[in-house]
Amino acid sequence: MGVKNVYVIASMRALVSDMLSEQTLGRGLRLPFGVYTNWELLDTLEVLAHERYDALLKKAGVINEGFIDHRTVVVTRRNAKGEEVKTTTEVPVELPVSSGESPDSAGTDSGGAEGTGTGGVRVGAVEDRQREVEAEVEAAVELRPRTDLPALEIPHLVMTPVESHFRLADVTDLAAFRELGRRLALDPSDELVRKRIGAHVVGSGSNRRTQLSPEDMIDAPIRSEGTQVSLAESRQRLIDAVREAPVVQARSGEARGATRLVDALIEGLGSEAEAVLGGYGGRVAGRLVSEVISEHRRFTSRPRFDEVVELATLDKTRSGRAETSTDRIGDFKRSVGYTGWQRSIYAQVWFDSRTERDLANALDAESSISFWVRLHTGDLPILWQTGRDYNPDFIAVETAGDHWVVEVKADRDMGTDVVQGKREAALRWSNHVSDSPEVGVVWRYLLLSETDIREARGSWAALRRAGGY
Repeated sequence: MGVKNVYVIASMRALVSDMLSEQTLGRGLRLPFGVYTNWELLDTLEVLAHERYDALLKKAGVINEGFIDHRTVVVTRRNAKGEEVKTTTEVPVELPVSSGESPDSAGTDSGGAEGTGTGGVRVGAVEDRQREVEAEVEAAVELRPRTDLPALEIPHLVMTPVESHFRLADVTDLAAFRELGRRLALDPSDELVRKRIGAHVVGSGSNRRTQLSPEDMIDAPIRSEGTQVSLAESRQRLIDAVREAPVVQARSGEARGATRLVDALIEGLGSEAEAVLGGYGGRVAGRLVSEVISEHRRFTSRPRFDEVVELATLDKTRSGRAETSTDRIGDFKRSVGYTGWQRSIYAQVWFDSRTERDLANALDAESSISFWVRLHTGDLPILWQTGRDYNPDFIAVETAGDHWVVEVKADRDMGTDVVQGKREAALRWSNHVSDSPEVGVVWRYLLLSETDIREARGSWAALRRAGGY
């Protein structure tokens, strides 16, 4: 189909493959008039909070943050005048352009790039990329667990969700809601801004390259006139949004609870409340509901772990990557299957980050490690909230017999409720299976940060100490 007038992508279902995500994104990147109009709304494509596209761009090395990512670190400080100001950091990524190709032809202001063999970005037609993916699928090899290493038996527990009776009255600490309001009041146009992926050709001749970086939208944000919406009306809309949140039950008493949370947000907004809510009411409501959902996650009852029902040998067949490399310490690429391992259950392993690869190198070089495996989704699911499984990163088995479930996280995520909630669930899981007479070995859980792995310099003993062992 040659549809070119696509301005917004809002997927109503999950996209199960990178290829489908790329094809959909590529359709939207076609310029409606064939050329740039210099009007932001016509020259860019907006993707509404879809993790598939977020992951696709991160895979290509284009951005280091989400489109509108609540995890973005915001630092506030007081200047010489005693005023509170906010600072953020954005690091542009320089990437080469393949010879003879123009980034403008694919509308790269909105993203849509794919990694090349040199770790850069090649801007090309969707049809070319589809042929490449088809070739990769044809070239993929089947990976079976190695027979020269011991078999890995993974305990499976009966994990029963505990019914949650969350109510807004259970939220006793309003500081998070005041803080949200305070951040929005500091600079709402920046805090709630839309992002784009900007592409700029720099240099000439053999030095010609494209520099890609996240950028604020040039056009003024679309907002309603603040004078048209009173503070009282905006407040009621926020209350309604909280009451309609998916984690809030339809009970009469919840109206008072929603009012309490909204008033805490407005208190944080201070004198800017009417202007911010009048101009960005919908986006503020979204952020507020996200905060309520976070509170629900903190309150949710922990699942109940019962007896071990079976010990299942990890013997799944995996489909290897078409592109492989024996260079496990050079430039990192997510799409590459790294080979040459001595202690990995699978001969080919790929990773989500350089830090994960660094950990794998440390495990593979450690004489006290008998074998290890990079886990895939479903290999070791641990129920940590009702309807939500946690899938750790690695299992490493020591020659002494202890089994380690190992997770790698970015420094900025270590203290979050989600990471700590999963850590607690994994610790409870390891205690239950270790106590089970059917298992017969000790299982432990190790949560490591980027800094932990960097400072350990490949030492397994140092990694254990960093995790508290």
